[in-house]
Amino acid sequence: MISDQTRKNITNAALFYVILSIISAFAGNFTDTAIMSISFAIDIISLFCVLWLAYGIRMLYMEESTNNLKYSFLLVGIAAITEIIGTIAYLIANSTFSDNKMLLIGSKISLALAFLLFIPGYWLLKNQLDIYFRERRNLFKGQISLPMGYFLRFVFTVMDIIKPLNELLVKTDEGVKIVPGWESYFIAVSFFQISYIFFVIIGYWNLRRTMLVLDRVPTSYLQLAKKPTPVYKQPPYSLEVKDTGGGNSINSEQKLVNHDIPSTPIAAQKGANNEQRKKKMFCIKCGLELDPDSKFCPYCGAKNPYIDENK
Repeated sequence: MISDQTRKNITNAALFYVILSIISAFAGNFTDTAIMSISFAIDIISLFCVLWLAYGIRMLYMEESTNNLKYSFLLVGIAAITEIIGTIAYLIANSTFSDNKMLLIGSKISLALAFLLFIPGYWLLKNQLDIYFRERRNLFKGQISLPMGYFLRFVFTVMDIIKPLNELLVKTDEGVKIVPGWESYFIAVSFFQISYIFFVIIGYWNLRRTMLVLDRVPTSYLQLAKKPTPVYKQPPYSLEVKDTGGGNSINSEQKLVNHDIPSTPIAAQKGANNEQRKKKMFCIKCGLELDPDSKFCPYCGAKNPYIDENK
């Protein structure tokens, strides 16, 4: 069972990251310099929240000692530090004090490397959460949202390295327009940008929810979950209704029939009642009607199979 301190570190780090990412996403739509500066500051703080989360995963590894958690906190921690360095370098390269294109490209490569490391790091964490679910320590499985979100963010960063977004837009007298011939590329880059923001925010929120419930599943639920689901099989016996008097349902006889025992011819059945034997019978050879007590057909001499000779 994990400690409350470990749970608080992971859940609080994920919660703060979600809140700061939502604020940054809205603030990034403004062009005002002050608001943009605040947005960049929020981005830096959110990166330290990821580093805080990596520390929480390390605490979880110290308590659980699994390889999934061991390599997860290493990859997430290295990725968080790399992203912090890349983001600071990116802000310096885009500032008014510097116009170093090599620093800008280097910062984007650093960010792409960080996002690439996040993918296996959070995938290993997902696998460990799946194990907790199978062990009935949790109500939720690990989610693929975080690995998918950082994969989309990696693709977006690579596309931004190939052709930066600011080079896809041009100012005209009618406003800002996309450079002719690059419309499809701009739409694809924008799609990856919006998608990674959505998946990453949802992923951290799902991680927080999963860690809140871990080792807190009610005992009554566990007992209910351990009960095997009843399997209903077709019984070997079924109820057979036979008409014993002119087809009227009132004059009917019910008995159990065992389907596992092969049925036998009527001629071999002993103990058949008299009324059963007195019903109309026909010769199996010539087809003429037979008397109820006739052992042989009076017309062709064929044996009556409906009469037991030993009776």
